[in-house]
Amino acid sequence: MDELLSRLCYSGPEGTEGVGVCRSGVETCTDGAWGSCAGEVRPTAELCDNADNDCDGSVDEALTRACYGGAPGTEGVGLCRAGTQTCSAGAWQGCQGAVLPAAESCDNADNDCDG
Repeated sequence: MDELLSRLCYSGPEGTEGVGVCRSGVETCTDGAWGSCAGEVRPTAELCDNADNDCDGSVDEALTRACYGGAPGTEGVGLCRAGTQTCSAGAWQGCQGAVLPAAESCDNADNDCDG
């Protein structure tokens, strides 16, 4: 009777369908009831992958993360602090602004970040 009936479906926020990675799915009528929306893609948190994951029309916008390349246990000790990486074209760029352990100098500061 109702077999082979199907329709497009989308349960994401209004205005996001067809934007970025967001796509409608298909639901099928089985035994007089519509099934789940198979294959739809809804907005998710933005990732550094050169795609519009949050379906707002922008790719990898304003994505940053902390970075630190010093020895474990030295971040936040003495002068050592994390820097920032920025996402560009789907790839994390170099760490900017990090302060890593350095040789001690006569400046009344913990340059080697050993506490």
